[in-house]
Amino acid sequence: MRIQIIGFGLAGSWMAWELIKRGVDVFITDRYNPNSSSRIAAGLINPINGTRPRPTWLADVLMPFAYCAYNEMSNHVNQRLLSQCKVRRVFITEEDVRLWEHASTRQWYGNDSAGFNVKWESLESGIWEGISYDCGGVQYDGAVVNTAGVIECVRKHVVEVDVPEVNVDFIIWCEGWEASRNELWSWLPFQPVKGEILDAIIDGPPLTTIITKSIWIVPVNDGEHTFGKQSIRIGSTYDWDDLTDVPTEQARTSLVSMAETILGRPVVVTGHRAAVRPAARSKRPYLGFHPTHRKHAILNGLGAKGALWAPWAAHQLADHILDGAALNSETNVVRWWNQ
Repeated sequence: MRIQIIGFGLAGSWMAWELIKRGVDVFITDRYNPNSSSRIAAGLINPINGTRPRPTWLADVLMPFAYCAYNEMSNHVNQRLLSQCKVRRVFITEEDVRLWEHASTRQWYGNDSAGFNVKWESLESGIWEGISYDCGGVQYDGAVVNTAGVIECVRKHVVEVDVPEVNVDFIIWCEGWEASRNELWSWLPFQPVKGEILDAIIDGPPLTTIITKSIWIVPVNDGEHTFGKQSIRIGSTYDWDDLTDVPTEQARTSLVSMAETILGRPVVVTGHRAAVRPAARSKRPYLGFHPTHRKHAILNGLGAKGALWAPWAAHQLADHILDGAALNSETNVVRWWNQ
């Protein structure tokens, strides 16, 4: 079988990888963009969402699936692509404490939480790695994915073509937020959103965990954890109006201010990038065949959860295309047809 993939970010890379493993001849057509959301992403895997905390959708399935998939790819390409680490949620006010306790004592109440059992540790009030936890906090398991590394590793195993359509059995569209402007898929309820992130340096006690409180701060572990300069990444913003990849001074100022408040020390910015995420109004990935153009399928709508969702979504769609397996009803694009 021959399949062409349009777009080669994280979604396209994982789609290609799943098909290659099954013996499919894969052809890629991609308009390279160094500022695509996949290339600048921090690659966070965080099982808990929001100020009012709740598990991410299907976390009990997606977390172990993602860990196994990235580790399998890492072993195959002999490159570390996923680093497991703790996520520390900083409680700044008593309201933060109340919201966490309300969610956890109700066992993460809600439809998304079925079967999910996050293991978390309480952090008492005090100073942790130079950060003041005035009201304490919690920590739990998460991970960071080298998203650009995944793309480049898979690229070595595919054939790249410039023509929009070659002689193939199927075409899978993984073109990110631009699918919202594609006549084939514009009927899907996309909600593209611009995000900006900073590369920066801090002094003082090194961070060994992902820090989250309104924003996230990710340590770049390029050396041993000792006092001195450390590289970090800070993000992210959300802008549904300005759908460009142009960084803004407003976002830079806001991220620096919030990061310095959390860290309690100066932040020196070394880089600033922006990209548009292919988010879905349904907060679920879009998978499946076009209802009338049956040669065409889609994997899209990963939004800010791309690092977590992409391996599972690609596996689901590969099973659907090659074996006729049913898709999860919340991801199947036919639910949106004629709505």
